[in-house]
Amino acid sequence: MKKLLFLFLLILPKLATAQMFGVGAQWSEFDRINFNTTLSCPYKTNIGDKLTWSLGSRIDYVSGNPKVSGLNVKPLSFDFTTSDFYLIKPVTILVGADAGYNFNFNHGNSGIVLTPLVYLDYTAFYIKFGYDYNTFKNEGNFFVRFGVGIGQGLLKKISF
Repeated sequence: MKKLLFLFLLILPKLATAQMFGVGAQWSEFDRINFNTTLSCPYKTNIGDKLTWSLGSRIDYVSGNPKVSGLNVKPLSFDFTTSDFYLIKPVTILVGADAGYNFNFNHGNSGIVLTPLVYLDYTAFYIKFGYDYNTFKNEGNFFVRFGVGIGQGLLKKISF
């Protein structure tokens, strides 16, 4: 038990920087509701007086048949917000973009994916909306992802 507690305390600073893990659903205009899971790992977070930004990576998995579905490995992710929304207010709001590669297991439309997005969370609940654009196929889809997760909103709730 002590080793588990030590490991949790060791990774706690990483958990406090953004949405770390979330499980939920995705609605898209082409394939209504699908399973979605997200893992976000920030490399660098800069908390300033007015502006907070984060540079990191994400991995998303989307089931079903949207134009951009499957495993999205995004080694480049950039988010920014005001320091009040990041640290003080109960709601976290981030605006950002991702870039990576989509391994589409359903219809072979794998390729480089660019994703501008807006992310909101409150306690353990999150909603993220944006547009996944596959540059190889010149196609994309608007999405809304929602679910529960361990992220900034939950950590703000249990720490204050």
